[in-house]
Amino acid sequence: MSHLNPLRHFYLYSKGHYVESNPVDDMKKLIGNYADLSPEHVSRDDIKKMLTMLIQKHLFEKECYLGEFIEHMDPMGFQRQSMNIRYDFLEFFIRACCGVLRFITCIEESPTGERVDLLHLGEADPKVLPLKKYLPDS
Repeated sequence: MSHLNPLRHFYLYSKGHYVESNPVDDMKKLIGNYADLSPEHVSRDDIKKMLTMLIQKHLFEKECYLGEFIEHMDPMGFQRQSMNIRYDFLEFFIRACCGVLRFITCIEESPTGERVDLLHLGEADPKVLPLKKYLPDS
């Protein structure tokens, strides 16, 4: 499937297809996979630039995307403690960007009832990050 979106793993991560561990380390792995780099060569600045590039086209598509981003970028964000875990600015930024990507529509139904794949995400890849395990519906 050569028509797959080269940025698909960022969307799949944001939509919960991969196990989330440390957001900064996860982004280093995703960017490393995308750019064919070792994750230790990915800087914090690289993460900010990549995520900014990725979400900027989506932020103004729908009012809720910008609102979601702003909500995640709480003004007390860099100092706030959440569940006794201290986050830095980059972690809040990653979560805000993932909050936008999570709600991007991937598949729509055409007027004829056909499914239209808008982003060409394909399947999550366990070579990129561990896959999230889902329990079967009972």
